Amino acid sequence: MKKRKIILFCAAPPTQLGVVENYALAHIYGLEYIRAFALRNPEIKKNYDIEVLSLPLDSLLEKIVDAIVCDAPEIVGLSCSLKNYFITLDIARQIKLAAPEIDIVVGGPEVFEPERIMEKNVCFDYAVMGEGEETFREFLLSRIRGAGPEEVAGLCYRKDGKPVRGSVRHPIKDINLLPSIIDRQRANDVSGVILYETARGCRHGCSYCLWSPYPKRYFSLNRVKRDLKNLLNNENVSRIFFIDSDFDSDQERAIAILRYFKENNSHGCKLSAFLSFDNMNPELLSLMGELCHEVPIGLQTVDNKCLNALGRAWFDLARFDASLPSVLRYIPADRLYIDIMYGLPYETPDVFLDTLLWCVKRGLNHINFFRLAIYPGVPLEKRVVEHGYVFDTEPPHLVYSSRYFSYDDILTIENAITNFKILTRFFSPDDMILLNDSLDLRKVLMGMNEDCESLETFYTRINESNISDIDVAKVAPWLMSYLKKKIKNASVLNRLSEKIKNNHRQNDRSSDT
Repeated sequence: MKKRKIILFCAAPPTQLGVVENYALAHIYGLEYIRAFALRNPEIKKNYDIEVLSLPLDSLLEKIVDAIVCDAPEIVGLSCSLKNYFITLDIARQIKLAAPEIDIVVGGPEVFEPERIMEKNVCFDYAVMGEGEETFREFLLSRIRGAGPEEVAGLCYRKDGKPVRGSVRHPIKDINLLPSIIDRQRANDVSGVILYETARGCRHGCSYCLWSPYPKRYFSLNRVKRDLKNLLNNENVSRIFFIDSDFDSDQERAIAILRYFKENNSHGCKLSAFLSFDNMNPELLSLMGELCHEVPIGLQTVDNKCLNALGRAWFDLARFDASLPSVLRYIPADRLYIDIMYGLPYETPDVFLDTLLWCVKRGLNHINFFRLAIYPGVPLEKRVVEHGYVFDTEPPHLVYSSRYFSYDDILTIENAITNFKILTRFFSPDDMILLNDSLDLRKVLMGMNEDCESLETFYTRINESNISDIDVAKVAPWLMSYLKKKIKNASVLNRLSEKIKNNHRQNDRSSDT
């Protein structure tokens, strides 16, 4: 008997300007789990051949469609996120035009509210809600046995052309039932930065986050060690990024993983991991400082009213603040990457700047900024009327205004972020602390560009809050002139001016080479 064909595909978005790292497995990670779990069932393995299709990032759309359609699959499964949303819609539509007999199943983060995506896009025949392994397996078994899709929990299907949501599928309790996808062969085939999960879900309930509905569940320590051993045997793996919501939620387990990583890391592979810093365990901090390339921390805001509205009352800011000196003894400030979100409930530009200056005063210069996005189905979406949010219902779902801020306020905040990034291109954390002590840094961040109308031509804007390619040769002389008008203390001015000159000279030398 000839097996029926299934193709699973995730369209990689175009490489973003300013992004230099390639994250191996990033786009097919979830699909590999879907495939492996389905084929563990003997009935499915007997009836179906399932392929995870991976194509180069720069593949033409028609080549992707041709590669899928010419293989004559019965089912095409597409993973849809905010980054590849529009590409995925184009692919699905063209598949339906070329081969209407193919059933298209969509899943991924953009399918938290499946009726919406199916109502807007008639090319989708089915939608898988939430974690997809069990739902997709039962969907295939229902087809093999001739049962209807209404029998499958977690599946949205069409009835008389209209989407109908099936019963709720609860998250898989024991994720160790999922087969590992990091075998020796797969580990040998990858290189660069590897995304890897040691756990799923989150113990917190942040109202803006897609992790919110999922409880924290851990892969067994032995399984994680086996996977890491396979990856660490490959010298082309330069960094492993643990994508758990908070790697230190079980500190003893985290320490055991870090010890194992250290003992088996013969080629200097680095780690990245999100930490909550609930407790300051010296061994955990020491290992993180030794092994980690970067440690992202979800600060988001220091305003208690904003924190509560975001469902982040669990974040103890006072404790984190008190523990920072200890953290910085083990993990240098240039490896702590602070996440700050803006456009929050109750937030104004001044409230945002309170958070930014809180970081500056503590020597935290490495900051990732994100405008708030309200994703379909997250708890915050149920409160948009209360907060008066105007936001984009299409990806990337960014907010534009609310009861507390206007769109002009958003632009003011993004202007302050740009100015901060220009300053930190020249100044170290200690310099920024000195700058903050020597002038009104709040006013500088809000109005630097008013002194130079052409400032925005000295860099390249990547997106709302990110810039790259700062033209040091143009910015340096202007910045020195600007600070001379603002700083009265000669010794401070001389120190900062020297930093600007050194930065300029270093930039010239790197350009020559």
